[in-house]
Amino acid sequence: MDKIKIEKLLKIAYKKVASQFKGKPASECLTEESMACFFDGKLLGEELNMFNEHILSCKKCAMTLKHNITISRTMKEEVSVPPHLEKLAKSLVSEEAGLNIFDLVINFTNESIELIRTTGNVLMGPELVPAHAFRSSGENDKLSNEIKITKALSDVIAEIGIEKQRLDLANIVVRLTEKETNKKAKEIRVSLIKDDRELQSYLVENGKVKFEEVKASDYKIYLTKDEKKIGLITITITTN
Repeated sequence: MDKIKIEKLLKIAYKKVASQFKGKPASECLTEESMACFFDGKLLGEELNMFNEHILSCKKCAMTLKHNITISRTMKEEVSVPPHLEKLAKSLVSEEAGLNIFDLVINFTNESIELIRTTGNVLMGPELVPAHAFRSSGENDKLSNEIKITKALSDVIAEIGIEKQRLDLANIVVRLTEKETNKKAKEIRVSLIKDDRELQSYLVENGKVKFEEVKASDYKIYLTKDEKKIGLITITITTN
């Protein structure tokens, strides 16, 4: 897309969402330049990972990206989205955009579990480590059988544990804690979805749900309370 057209698109999008988030410092959000680089496919490596993590954790920037894509369609212009972020862009213009999204992508190797990206923090013993710091620390190569990621959603704090059973098989453990009381969550339904089909669904028992022998693939986990969706966890497990 032509640079001038991209800048025009971004200015329209920023204007649409700015009034809804007046209290948030601009320094905490993505710049117009970063958005333009994303659409141009110029973000690579760690910059692209950090862009993706921010989009999924910042409602203002997610809405800006959503408006960029929506406006571009109205203007009948083609927006080129990097292939591995196409799923993200689609989710942002769908009804799921209003949910709290917890994104996790990992890769199983013969020797270890490799964290590719996440919008949560890595749980290392009692410490929480930001994903980008964890990947650059060298610890990423030392996860042999299990990884735990945590993120605060609307009403609960979610902890996702991925236990590698073999190269193409895992157990997924979801632990939920109430934000206000710090007690184990109750009366929340946790549903495992693949290709829009429900595979397993359980009410939280003692703050935990476990999905066993899950094959490496793309999954969604919906958190529902009182028949209302309160969170979405997207998990991708790849192998090599």
